[in-house]
Amino acid sequence: MNLQDKFNELVEFVAFVEPKLTTMEPVSAKLLTCTANVVTNWARELQRQIESRPGKPDNYRDAALSTMLALALKADFGALWPELKMHKGQEPKDLKEYAFSLLLGAIEALGAAQREFSGYLPMPEFPGLREKLANWAASGAPTAGSRWVN
Repeated sequence: MNLQDKFNELVEFVAFVEPKLTTMEPVSAKLLTCTANVVTNWARELQRQIESRPGKPDNYRDAALSTMLALALKADFGALWPELKMHKGQEPKDLKEYAFSLLLGAIEALGAAQREFSGYLPMPEFPGLREKLANWAASGAPTAGSRWVN
């Protein structure tokens, strides 16, 4: 699959999921909304590659934040649906498996983009993020999966 085909697949996923969110249970809808955000950022990165544009600091920041979100979502998918295990080459059977497989692809692709950017861009800084995470953990942070329920 070339970059343009992958880009088209990601755009189709977001267009397919968005109208279904209103009819889903809240936890699934929130997980899929966040997954759609990660997939949208991955599509932007693919578009940058297709157009052969060098990355900018904003691209680096978006890739880093999307990777962190994708890793958190991967853990939440696993906490909510422990039976969900995707193996390379396995075709997804339903929407949650498809979303999970896209998350795994996003983690790999956005990680590769970050490695590319690290060759010519300074690492992005997230002012106050370390303190916010420490405060969040000290305040009795919810367990994996439960933060999406509210």
